[in-house]
Amino acid sequence: MRFFIFTFFLAITYVQPVIAQEEPSPETIKNWIEAQRRVGSERVMLLNFGLKEFPSHLWVERDVAYLSLEGNVIASIPDSIDSFKRLNRLLLKNNNIDSIPPSLLKIPNLSMLSLAWNRIQFIPLFLREMSSLEGLDLSSNPIGNQGTQYLPPNLTELTINNIGLSIFPDRITELQSLEKLSLAENQVQELPASIGQLTALTTLNLTKNKIKQLPESIVNLINLDQLSVAYNELKQLPTRIGQLSNLSGLSLDYNQLEDLPESFVNLNRIYHLNLANNQFMEVPKEIRALQRLNKLNLSGNPLDSIPDWVFTELPNLNRLILSESLASSLSKPSGSRVQVMYVGDSLSPRMRNSRPLSSGINPNAPLPSPVATDPPPPPPAAIRRNEPPPPTAVQITPVEIDTTAVYDRVDHKPSFDNNYCYDISSKREQEKCLFNTFIRFVKLHLEYPLDAIRLRKTGKVTVSLIVERDGTVSDVVLIRDPISYGCGDADVNLVNKMNTFLPMFIPGKDEGYIVRTRMELEIPFYIPRGIN
Repeated sequence: MRFFIFTFFLAITYVQPVIAQEEPSPETIKNWIEAQRRVGSERVMLLNFGLKEFPSHLWVERDVAYLSLEGNVIASIPDSIDSFKRLNRLLLKNNNIDSIPPSLLKIPNLSMLSLAWNRIQFIPLFLREMSSLEGLDLSSNPIGNQGTQYLPPNLTELTINNIGLSIFPDRITELQSLEKLSLAENQVQELPASIGQLTALTTLNLTKNKIKQLPESIVNLINLDQLSVAYNELKQLPTRIGQLSNLSGLSLDYNQLEDLPESFVNLNRIYHLNLANNQFMEVPKEIRALQRLNKLNLSGNPLDSIPDWVFTELPNLNRLILSESLASSLSKPSGSRVQVMYVGDSLSPRMRNSRPLSSGINPNAPLPSPVATDPPPPPPAAIRRNEPPPPTAVQITPVEIDTTAVYDRVDHKPSFDNNYCYDISSKREQEKCLFNTFIRFVKLHLEYPLDAIRLRKTGKVTVSLIVERDGTVSDVVLIRDPISYGCGDADVNLVNKMNTFLPMFIPGKDEGYIVRTRMELEIPFYIPRGIN
């Protein structure tokens, strides 16, 4: 398994404090801000500091382009925010903010605004004039249906999960640049035919609404790559759904489907298909044509048997998820490489053997999945105050898993526990951000052997390591050292330093379970110009 070799280096430069019970002193805040700016960053992040207002020292740093004050108790955005003329991204998720000030209009290049998990009750009229805004997240605010007509005109990404919508906002269908749209956990019952106008959409998340039928016009979304209509009330799909020829991830679990339309056979790019907990009496024959299908979930359906063609005629099928009631009767053809996983009545996955499963799910697909791990201790009340209650539709019973197994391939790779680079919407810019931080960490902490420097030895050294279930690293082993002269040992020592700071990873997951994950890291050794 390959992994971004630079993901883990972010925490070194931007270590965040433990959630503050009391607001830190102005001097402490000043030191944090200056420490981030000293490394040449145009970003300031003060997460979970217990801040009640924007720190005064920020106004000394008004040239920042990225400002994140998430997880505090800030009650309002000051009007003087407009003095940050270079501000591009403003992230204020999980505070106590109850209104959006018009001074944001005076920030000419503001492209991303995140105000999720606050107390905003309406979208102001002036927001419609913010033509520079491309990304907006207003999730988990008590907005309801009022004010959605004032959404900015040039949005490419809109997230309005859990805001109390009961109707699909007409304004959304006017946003011709929209590429990603999420309205999960609302009460929307139907979609307008005009949704077919959003031809730029690549991702549509309608999970956990009350939608009974998808309009035929949805087939006009020809660029759609990921579609989730899980946890709704669908009884049938549009007859021409096969026209969504670019679809690679489709989640239809927890509906009332009994069959699939004939045009379904044209979805030949489908990689991940979730049909769990519907009313299929037999495996839909249309699936037989999905030659790229890698993962298929049929659990929770009243199936009596699985036909042999599932194992023999789907050449890329890697993982099949079935109800546990089929375990005794299933006869898998010999030689089949399809890995079968069973789900019991409690919807807790149970592996038929302890062998780690290989990757199959698209990590970007918006699919809910149970996590069989002990929940972490709850954060302070100030941090979780806006968190909605957990869903009660499904009762998940944890099962025992082999916590010692090491997985080489997982559904969700380990990632760094920080949103510094992952909040960047552009994949190219995100990778650039990660790489630059990786290089910065290496410069600060890599002990380049003197003999290698003297002999001008450069190159890349690779180590293998395990990301544990708590985010720490272990079992660091040198696997490639084309340089020698002590560079391999220096590489191992560099990676081992990670645990002396903080657990740097969100651990990997497979089928919703947090697991030990093996990965490789490639560290460059190079000599800067001017060093003899």
